[in-house]
Amino acid sequence: MAQTIVTKRYKGKAQEPVSWEALLRIFDALYGENARALPKYPSVIGAVYGKWIDGDNVQHEAASLDEIEDAYKKYKTASIAFSGSINNGPRSSFQYLPSKAEAFIEVQAPDKKTADQLIGSVKKEFLYIERY
Repeated sequence: MAQTIVTKRYKGKAQEPVSWEALLRIFDALYGENARALPKYPSVIGAVYGKWIDGDNVQHEAASLDEIEDAYKKYKTASIAFSGSINNGPRSSFQYLPSKAEAFIEVQAPDKKTADQLIGSVKKEFLYIERY
């Protein structure tokens, strides 16, 4: 029997750039606090990736969230991204643009409830949806 996958996306804004603690809450909801070291196979099934792009459009692959935190707190990040899946859990891709206080998430989960919970972790910090 084929496994069902639910894909959901959300794009939201905050009134101003969010705190690093808000980004940690999102990360922990998506991957778990134990994934902050950005583990990769073979230490886990799957992998979590973290990267940031600086003002010169240079991409930096992070070995842990501490590197991204340092760059963010020094205002060196034009964008921040987290992606991956651990131990056959839901797959997600999160991107944050500090200059616009804007975030985007895509989640692939085994059911709608799980997908909605993960999207909800981003909605809590990025309440506003752009209207065109």
